[in-house]
Amino acid sequence: MSHKITSDEEFNKVILGCIRSKVLQKLLIVYWDVLYDINRSPIAKKAFERLKKKEPYVAFNRVSVAYALQPEDIMDIIKVSRRTAWEYIKALREILT
Repeated sequence: MSHKITSDEEFNKVILGCIRSKVLQKLLIVYWDVLYDINRSPIAKKAFERLKKKEPYVAFNRVSVAYALQPEDIMDIIKVSRRTAWEYIKALREILT
């Protein structure tokens, strides 16, 4: 039986409570905040608008948003440096493609 997570509190309790690795927790936090529901995420919309200026005919989906992300978009979410933020972005891109 699968369970659909609907809130941030439930995400923190169910998902992050089961994972001990801080790196994996942060990767999941970025995914949850930015890519899980791209239609409601202001970060995803901002990143996509940047991409749309360069490529007007690109589709609005998780992969295109992941490739439009910049370190500044996620640095505040997970409290990491620019270099570490790039590593998280690269990991997300690899997972999604």
